[in-house]
Amino acid sequence: MQTWKFSIKPDSDEGFDPFLKCKALGMVGIGWSHGYEEKQPKDFEEAKELIKKEWDTSDIPKQIYKLFDEIKPGDHLWMQKYGHYYLCIAGKKKYIAREICEDFRRYDLGHTIEATWIEVPDDLVCGSIQRGTIAQRMIQRINLSEAEVRLNRHIAANLSTNPSWLPSIDIEAVGSVLDTTDQKSLFGLLSPDDVEDIVASKLQTEGWVLIKSTCFRSKPQFEFSMINSDGETGLVQVKSGRWPSPLNPADYEEYLRGNNKIFLFSAHPEPYQGERTENIICLAKSELIEWMKKHSNLLTPTVKLKLSLQNG
Repeated sequence: MQTWKFSIKPDSDEGFDPFLKCKALGMVGIGWSHGYEEKQPKDFEEAKELIKKEWDTSDIPKQIYKLFDEIKPGDHLWMQKYGHYYLCIAGKKKYIAREICEDFRRYDLGHTIEATWIEVPDDLVCGSIQRGTIAQRMIQRINLSEAEVRLNRHIAANLSTNPSWLPSIDIEAVGSVLDTTDQKSLFGLLSPDDVEDIVASKLQTEGWVLIKSTCFRSKPQFEFSMINSDGETGLVQVKSGRWPSPLNPADYEEYLRGNNKIFLFSAHPEPYQGERTENIICLAKSELIEWMKKHSNLLTPTVKLKLSLQNG
């Protein structure tokens, strides 16, 4: 089974939403419907020739090949649209032009495959999927760890039979998963917000208090600020995700003014570059995991749910 990021956004007419049409029909699809107005191809080979002629090209777009040749039955196709996440399970049947619907041109739906649609609550979507769905390409593989694949299969199996299903939190399972899951897989399960919450919670148990008004994306240099009883201000930068950048403490020295301290965290395999600097604290992945083990009750419900599901 492969996992894919998928987008449904062909050049449709105003008032004709191809995403909603695909959802209603139980399909996922892409455009390039030009070339089929006058003739319905009898098979994919004839469709290729019509596409080449219409678009004056020697080959058809790679996205069509991916949809029809690379995506296999049972593959997971993830989409984020209108504020919701959707997991589509690819089927076997493929459709071209009027096989999709009579007004396929208004929707610019030229090519589709059957799919089972499952809406997934945000809290259950692992970090790699959240990051993967914002990729620019229309169809793109998302590489997952065994832990992430296990989570998604469990979600699909339960939500497909009960759309209102929500797992219960098993705090003992959370501890077991933290003991047995490797660092890379663990941080792959966590979204950027999950990691920021863990860093903030860890620091708060160490005497730092979150300054809520600083938690805005409009201040990109730091994720948020904190303060402690000694009057010190803590500035926090967190880099997580599939390709988190390493951080260089020297880049943050200019912010060491007054009683400021700076906390850095990167999930990169080699997270910190350059010399360490006084009052710039570089947090290690192992440090966060140890804190999670000792304070599992303080993890957010979202993190607890994802970890609970690793034990079924």
